[in-house]
Amino acid sequence: MYELILGLALGFVSGLIPGLHSNTVISLLSETALPPDVLSLIIISLFSAHIVVSFVPSIFFGVPDETSVLSVLPGQRMVMKGEGERALKTVIFACIFSAVFASALFPVSSEIFTSLYPVLRPMFPYILIWASLFLLIKNKKPLSGLAVFLTSGILGYAVFQLGMPDPFLPLFSGLFAGAAAIRYKKGSAPPQKESTFCPFETVKYAFLGVFAGLISDMLPGISSPSQMALFLSFLLPITSAGYLATISAVSISQAVFSLSSAASIGKARTGAVAMLADIADISENSYLYLGFLLLSVLISSVLLYFLRKKLMSLAKIDFSYAGKILFFFLFALSVLVNGYLGGAVFIASTAVGLATLDAGVERTNLMSAIIVPSIIATASF
Repeated sequence: MYELILGLALGFVSGLIPGLHSNTVISLLSETALPPDVLSLIIISLFSAHIVVSFVPSIFFGVPDETSVLSVLPGQRMVMKGEGERALKTVIFACIFSAVFASALFPVSSEIFTSLYPVLRPMFPYILIWASLFLLIKNKKPLSGLAVFLTSGILGYAVFQLGMPDPFLPLFSGLFAGAAAIRYKKGSAPPQKESTFCPFETVKYAFLGVFAGLISDMLPGISSPSQMALFLSFLLPITSAGYLATISAVSISQAVFSLSSAASIGKARTGAVAMLADIADISENSYLYLGFLLLSVLISSVLLYFLRKKLMSLAKIDFSYAGKILFFFLFALSVLVNGYLGGAVFIASTAVGLATLDAGVERTNLMSAIIVPSIIATASF
C-alpha cells in the first residue's frame, strides 16, 4: 500500500506546482530502478491524484496545463466574485462523482471500445477536421484563431518528426505553462466567502462529462478535457461552475476509460497510461489499477476538501516571481529530458503561446499541435 501513499504524495505536490504535468514526473520516475510492479502502481496513483489537485493552480493561480486550460477563466471569475470555495467544492464533487460513475461503467466500456473503434477508425480524419472547424467557428477572433491554429499545428507536426524521447514535454509545457508563467500578473483577489454548494446543480455537467470522457478515449487528437467541454457547450449552456464540473469529470473519466481502451484495443489516450502500458500488462491487472485510481481520486478529493481554507489563501500570494522560476525550471527539464533540441522546442512553443495570449485568442486553438499531426497520421490508413 506504500505505492499508493507515495503516488498520492507525488501527485499532490506536482499538482500544486503550476504548469508541471504528471507525465513529466512519471518520465523521471521511469528512469529510476524501481521494479515494474511497484512503479506501475505509483504511476496510476500519482496520475490520478495529480488530475484532482492540478485544478487548484488553474483556479487560484491562473497557470494551467493543457488539461485544464478552459477552467482558468471560469475558475478565476468565481475567485474574483469571492466564490473560490464554491469552485473548489464543484471540482471535488465532480471528481468523486465521475470516478465512481466511470468505474461502474468500466466493464461495459471495454465492449464499447471493441465494437465501436473499428467502425470509427476510418472516419477519424473527417471527425478531426469537423472538430477543428468547430473550434475555429467558436473563436471570437476567427482570423487570429486560424493563424494560431495553423502555426501551432505546423509546430506540432515538426516537433513530432524530431524523434525526441518526450516531445510532449517541451511542446505543451511551452504552449501552455511556459507562456502563462511569463505573463502571470498578480491580481487583487477579494476575500473568499463561505459558500453553499448544491450537488444537483452540478451533477448534470458531471454526468455528461463522463460520457464525453468515454468518447474522447476513442478519438485521437481531440481528447483534451478542455476541448470536450467546449464541444459540450454547443449542446448545453454551461455556467462557470458547469465548466469546472465538466472538465473535472472529463479528466477523471478519461483516465478511467483510458485503462479500459489500453486493455481492450491497445490504445491509451493519456500519456500516463501509455507509459504504464510500456512497463506492465494492463489487461491482466486492469481492475487492480482501477482500484488504485479510484482510491487515489477519493483520497485526494477528501484532502482537498479539508485543506480548502488554506488552499484558498494561496490566491493572495504573488506568484509572479515564482512564474519566472517555473519557466526556467521547465526549460531546464526540457533540456534534461530531450537535450538542447528540447530546449529549442520549449522556447519556440512558448513564443507561440505568448503570441496567442497577446492576440486574445482562445488557447484551445493551441491543441492543433496534436490535432494536425493526428489528422495527417489517421489520413494515411
